[in-house]
Amino acid sequence: SLNIQTGYKDKAFGAQSFYTPKFPEQFEKTGTLFSSASFTKNIKGLSLSPSVYVRNHTDRFELFRYDSPNWYNGHNYHKTWVWGGKLQLSSINRLGRTRVGTEIRNESIYSNVLGNPLSSPKHIRGFTDTSYTHGASRRTFSIYGDHTFYLNRLIISTGGLIANNNQFGTNWNIGIDASFRLLKRTNIVASFNNAIRYPTFTDLYYSGPTNQGNPNLTPEKAENYEIGIKHKGTRLRANVSLFHRKGTDVIDWVKNPGDEQWVTMNHTMLYTTGIECFTQLYTKGIIPIINHISAGYHYMQSDKSSDNLLSYYALDYLKHKATAGLNHSVWKKMSVSWSVTYQSRAGTYTSYPSQIERSYAPFMLINMRAKWNNNKINAYVDVHNLANKAYIDIGNIPQPQRWISLGVSFLMQ
Repeated sequence: SLNIQTGYKDKAFGAQSFYTPKFPEQFEKTGTLFSSASFTKNIKGLSLSPSVYVRNHTDRFELFRYDSPNWYNGHNYHKTWVWGGKLQLSSINRLGRTRVGTEIRNESIYSNVLGNPLSSPKHIRGFTDTSYTHGASRRTFSIYGDHTFYLNRLIISTGGLIANNNQFGTNWNIGIDASFRLLKRTNIVASFNNAIRYPTFTDLYYSGPTNQGNPNLTPEKAENYEIGIKHKGTRLRANVSLFHRKGTDVIDWVKNPGDEQWVTMNHTMLYTTGIECFTQLYTKGIIPIINHISAGYHYMQSDKSSDNLLSYYALDYLKHKATAGLNHSVWKKMSVSWSVTYQSRAGTYTSYPSQIERSYAPFMLINMRAKWNNNKINAYVDVHNLANKAYIDIGNIPQPQRWISLGVSFLMQ
């Protein structure tokens, strides 16, 4: 089977407070072209799956949309190319399922602010007064493999990946997942994996009035552990899981209290532990007009070592999140879903223009969706934040209050 896809997206939007709320009239225009091709060929019990892809992205970022101060050097222009290819072999055999593969990925950027100075400027299409003066590129080559064992009630999947990056050297990842069928519809699950995250070009090179990148960053590393129990019945679905994450060399934008500029650093070791639970009960035919009800809760606690630095991202985590949902019939093919969400976030944010450091305030949101469906036509009305609550979720960006959207979809046969 052969799979080919391509797409283009052009978007212009207000980017209020993206880097800092000190300058709220930020604006961004992007264009993205993406194409990929893949096919699968079965040869004597082996499944061969090669694929290739390419992505071109242009970005114009304006710190000031209208009037700008004298010190402003102009807008930021970026163009990135990402291309790669992958070859995977897989087979089903008496020992289970085996997959091996290799991948190459190249990322490059041309910019007037990100990267290292170019030997000669490059023209920016559509603009005569500025050029790309900086650039950077990196290439990653990886080899991976995994195997899944099916042992009656026990399923074990294990695998590993070795990746060599010309900028960050060789790194490896391993993972193992296990599932044991305790009862007919109830499984105990456990997993372990480690992962890395390379710094972005913005993390490495960005320089602005309130943000400064760091070209000496190293990859962020994490180890993840999880154990839980899952039940998937006809009427009742439920799961409870415990998780723990150990992050080292965590990349974040940080600053000392009172400083003007955020800088990127591998500044902290972050231990995160939490619990997550969810249950859904299908009551159609049992309780009049009620189709299903659900409830969930998420708790997380982080122990961090940050040298009293203020954090822009990593240390502002969602500590409590509780949800409840209800779906009920209204008339014939019309139904309504209600959801209530409560959130409490740890950490602080800097409010502007006072520049006072404030703790996040907990908030509760009520959402509603009314839907009409006759199998071929699906129409809906969504009302997000029904109570018109003013709130801040993360960072210092005021979130939309009541938000109404309508939609319709058609199934052509």
